[in-house]
Amino acid sequence: RYLLSILDLTAGGKTHTLSLYFTAGGDSESGGTEVTGSDKNVAILGPTRLKVTFDQDLDPESVTAGPEGNFTLVYAGTAFSPGIVTEAVVTGPREITLTVPQMKTGERYTVSAYDLRDTSGRKLSADPVSFSFTVQEGKQAPQLVAVKCTGLQSLQLTFDQELDEKTAASVSSYRLRETGARPESAWVTGRTVVLVFPDRLTAGTSYTLDVGSVSDLWGNKSTATSRSVVAGSDTAPPVALSAKALSSTAVEILFNEQLVTTGDITLRRNGRKVDVRRAEQAGPGRVIISTYLDRDSRYQLELAGALDVAGNKAPAQSLYFTFIDGIESSVNTEFPPEVKQVRLAPGRSDQILVCFSQSVRASSVERTRNYQLTLADDLSMAVDIESAEIGTDDKEVLLTLEEPLEKDRTYRYFVSGIEGVSGKEIIPAAGYVVPGDSNEEGGFVQSVIAVDDRRVEVSFNEDVRDKYTASNYSLVDEETSRVVPILGVDATSDAGRVILRLGQDLEEDRDYLFSAGNNLADKTGRRFPTFSTTVRLTTYSSRRFRLNDAQALDNRSFRLSFSCPVDEVRVDLPGYVLNYEYYGQVVLVRSNKSFRSDERYRPEVWARDNMGQVLDWRSVSLKLDTDARMAEIVDVAAATSQRIKAEFSGPLDSYSAEDELNYYIETSDQAILRPVKADYDPAQLLVWLTLPTTSSLVDERYWLVTDGVRDASGNRLSKERYRFYGVDTVPPVVTLPYLVNQEGFPVRLTSSAGQVTIEGIAGTVEPEAYLRVYVDDQLVVVGQAETDGSFKPLGLGQLQGRRTLRLLVTDLAGNSGESSRVYEF
Repeated sequence: RYLLSILDLTAGGKTHTLSLYFTAGGDSESGGTEVTGSDKNVAILGPTRLKVTFDQDLDPESVTAGPEGNFTLVYAGTAFSPGIVTEAVVTGPREITLTVPQMKTGERYTVSAYDLRDTSGRKLSADPVSFSFTVQEGKQAPQLVAVKCTGLQSLQLTFDQELDEKTAASVSSYRLRETGARPESAWVTGRTVVLVFPDRLTAGTSYTLDVGSVSDLWGNKSTATSRSVVAGSDTAPPVALSAKALSSTAVEILFNEQLVTTGDITLRRNGRKVDVRRAEQAGPGRVIISTYLDRDSRYQLELAGALDVAGNKAPAQSLYFTFIDGIESSVNTEFPPEVKQVRLAPGRSDQILVCFSQSVRASSVERTRNYQLTLADDLSMAVDIESAEIGTDDKEVLLTLEEPLEKDRTYRYFVSGIEGVSGKEIIPAAGYVVPGDSNEEGGFVQSVIAVDDRRVEVSFNEDVRDKYTASNYSLVDEETSRVVPILGVDATSDAGRVILRLGQDLEEDRDYLFSAGNNLADKTGRRFPTFSTTVRLTTYSSRRFRLNDAQALDNRSFRLSFSCPVDEVRVDLPGYVLNYEYYGQVVLVRSNKSFRSDERYRPEVWARDNMGQVLDWRSVSLKLDTDARMAEIVDVAAATSQRIKAEFSGPLDSYSAEDELNYYIETSDQAILRPVKADYDPAQLLVWLTLPTTSSLVDERYWLVTDGVRDASGNRLSKERYRFYGVDTVPPVVTLPYLVNQEGFPVRLTSSAGQVTIEGIAGTVEPEAYLRVYVDDQLVVVGQAETDGSFKPLGLGQLQGRRTLRLLVTDLAGNSGESSRVYEF
């Protein structure tokens, strides 16, 4: 008997030593490997799934997949392996289901198990337990075995074979014949399908479930069928069916019914507790927990206390999974990652989703400094980002903002400094997002915001029937599982927005699970599926209506600044007749006569915002300062490449403030830029200067000079220089040349023996700009320009026939411009 060791085998990104025992003159078919079973011990469930049966009950804690796990798969009679066993799940006392690399029909394999233990803790064998088998394609179509009711809104289907998740998870394959209702979600795990319907099933009623064609893992399709099921009263607790790692930061748990709360979730690695950052129900019965996983590690999930809709509490339960990273990737990591999409999170106006083209590193993607969000027309007005959390597949990050975004207002984002898993840094990206845009993804609910501790605002994306019925909404404290009573639903000035009045106070910085559905329907009467999201009342919620400031401007006017746009203001000041000018969140109050200098006034203020929030009467203190200096500039900022914002300390003379000839801008090389327009905002004490398109700002220093501007008292402002930094919001301009005559084009395209290259002379693009070249919408090469704006020849490969080339240029500020042309090579 001999031991053969093979050193330095690479698998899963690591180096291994493979050792095999053999006996001279042994069975040549098995290659000398100890075989204690054969085909009867292995059931082939699909091209990538095996069920292995052992002769003893197994200890689930001894079962591990991955490069360092218990299992190997090799071609029979050899030491060559098609790949790593990526998943090993105990599906019975003596059964383990393995996820393996794609197997070939007719090929013979050997699966070996190492260091498995029985329920008493003893090893099954001192030597590997191995089984050889031949892959034979399954020909039998899957059959529906049983249907049972597992909850007030859920059914569980069991088939005789494991199903293809893509076909079996299609909600269009299932329908209740009596009501015509289709499930709002369908979760597939192995042979089980869980259907969750938008409406509750009536206890004691018999339903007929029509099931369309579904496929097994071999692609065999079942025939359409139907089953009768009687909905019973829900007295059974929820059960977790499976758990798996979706990425290095997310774990998915599937339950057999919808939950109200997820209960207590503990995650352990090698017996040690792992921090769970957050657990939330991402869909009915689908729970996602956010954490950090180590690659090639085995984890244990301890679950207890999950509560279903009927109030049944789940007992303690344990699930096991292995997180394996870096086995293979379908994404070409030769190129750096790109931002593919930026949009609002469904139902949230204070969260934004950033989607990437490939997996990115959590260490860089969760740094908030790598993101900027500003008003599109004023980049100096930033929206603070509270946190950045990587999503379930390492290709998505959720940004939580300090304040909700305003509907139909345009915002500009900038993303940079993020690394992909390959180590390449992302190409900077800038773009725009508009809350309330019809292109925004999500359900019928656009956003849900806690206005204050007793009110929640719900905005819809479309016309909704029965939206003023309180029973169509629910709010649950995720920490205590207590239902927050909803007393009523109030209309607002916007037909697409309602206000929920609550029966108890919301606590600040605590998560509440909001749901909308039940009898909510569209204008045709079709009921919506249940929509769920989390709601949080923040300490500094911008939707709380507050009086921020009262400031005297001159001897006959003062201004009131509020936290929200104002609909109506009343000011009580005995002896004075007051008029109001509304400017969004600011109201100018003008008097019919002058205020006395050096005397303090205490007017009473009442106000109502445009959402119906009322600020009851309160006094403010005002004093006209006779020693106040003349107005001066307190701040200058570039709003865009064409607009400059100047803030003054006091009111200005409108005529001189709006004369564009009274301003000019100096550049660092002493050039003069003159605005073509000046707009004065008396409420904010701002002057907006607009530059011609031929004088765009860039990211460098500038100085604003005022010459002739006067304040409201007629004093001429001193001529001084005020420094500020420009911003670059202008997209690059690039043009692809003709193939024959390229004279006058800075971009050169050459073709030699079928090999095509593209290059640019100095000044073609902005310094160090990124270049991406697509051939027929397929990215083929990525490059970066030199400091003089040129770029070296980039090879596009061998091109023949009619091809479409597209050159996409992105500058360091994230602005992109492109040019495309069709060529005959």
